[in-house]
Amino acid sequence: YIQLDKDAYWYLSIFFICDSGRFDMYSLDYEGACDSHYEFKDEAAVRRALGAENLTDMFLDEIMTQYILANSPGRLEAAIMPYVTAQFHYD
Repeated sequence: YIQLDKDAYWYLSIFFICDSGRFDMYSLDYEGACDSHYEFKDEAAVRRALGAENLTDMFLDEIMTQYILANSPGRLEAAIMPYVTAQFHYD
């Protein structure tokens, strides 16, 4: 998990395809997947949604951290929701 906010609520996880070594899937987790877990694949679309498509020198976690600081965690969640391919909620 990569911690995105100072309150330690939001985390980004990155998954690899072992054969190619490429990033395959991301997940945005609220409280380390204890509450909500949002999986997504289209990093380019998420970067566009966050207004960061031209920030090619920054990693996605850095972009998300800046977005949370400038806006709010709820706005980050709303921005990625159109690109979520699977979501899970835990009680």
